[in-house]
Amino acid sequence: VSQRLQHTLRSGDMVARLGGDEFVLVLSGLQSQEHMLPLVVKIQQSLSQPYFLSGHQLQVTPSIGISMYPKDSLSIHDLLRHADTAMYSVKTGGRNGYSFYDSSMDVTTKERLELESIIRTGLDQQKFFLEYQPQVSGDNQQIFGVEALLRLHGKDGLIPPDTFIPVAEETGQILALGEWVLREACMQAKAWQDMGWKPVVMAVNISAVQLQRIDMVALVSSVLAETGLAARFLELEITERVIMGDSAELIDTLEALRTLGVRLALDDFGTGYSSLSYLKAFPFDVLKIDRSLVQGISTSADDLAITEAVIALGRSMKLEVLAEGVETPEHVRILLEKGCKHMQGYNFSRSLSPAALGKWLMPN
Repeated sequence: VSQRLQHTLRSGDMVARLGGDEFVLVLSGLQSQEHMLPLVVKIQQSLSQPYFLSGHQLQVTPSIGISMYPKDSLSIHDLLRHADTAMYSVKTGGRNGYSFYDSSMDVTTKERLELESIIRTGLDQQKFFLEYQPQVSGDNQQIFGVEALLRLHGKDGLIPPDTFIPVAEETGQILALGEWVLREACMQAKAWQDMGWKPVVMAVNISAVQLQRIDMVALVSSVLAETGLAARFLELEITERVIMGDSAELIDTLEALRTLGVRLALDDFGTGYSSLSYLKAFPFDVLKIDRSLVQGISTSADDLAITEAVIALGRSMKLEVLAEGVETPEHVRILLEKGCKHMQGYNFSRSLSPAALGKWLMPN
């Protein structure tokens, strides 16, 4: 990347690597955004070309934030800070682009920093907690499992998971957070069993960052031993996007988890770009149909056709099929008619506190 930047820039321009994957460019003689754009596009094109390293072809794309002197500031420190703010605006907007600094971005940056701080201190300050949503058989509404769902208290109420989880992944906080969720969920499942309540499978979501950066097999093995929960009562949910790399290392990890006796579920199926080869290659036990498809089965012929196809696919491959986002009796009727009896959604129950799950788990 350094070499490509140097070859792209003009004589007299400066490029430096700040650390990690961040570079700063100091470009002189560009009087306006219009003058800047041809060079920005040239940099994008250069960095986006494939990289060939040790026989592997890699692809990366840049997120570029730009501040301009003297319009944005007379201070070197502020110019750097503003460019950084603009860069994070690009990242949160989907990456692979550029953005010129605007003062309105400071509000977004401040909110982002506050959220990072809440996440960083959340475990110590007990701002994180788990709720559990029942997974039931649609024909008799008997519970067979629960999904552990992470919640976070903010200063103005609960912060949605789709807001704080991506930030936790970007900052690496998801590693400590994910370990806490796994341990807490396993402890809770064992506590219910020790109370004489109905034993159910505990489903826990696993982040791509966790699979990439830590030894999940060692962690899961340690947590099961520590909590005393039998492996057959733990199910790890992995989203469809995580397996897109189709790497041998990931397959080995999942096979090792299966060897422990843990169940594996492919989450959000039908929303990504996977092919049937993924289902053949990876050792899954459960196929979860994404809520975005399920919620349309009573109104959209396309959603119904895709859902029916996924159910048939899962059954033909001897996988359990579970539908998420089941919100109405009509959803239940259609899914049962199409051969899917395992369900989860507001038609049966929202996510509940451990105590509130008593009505589902207590004997009789």
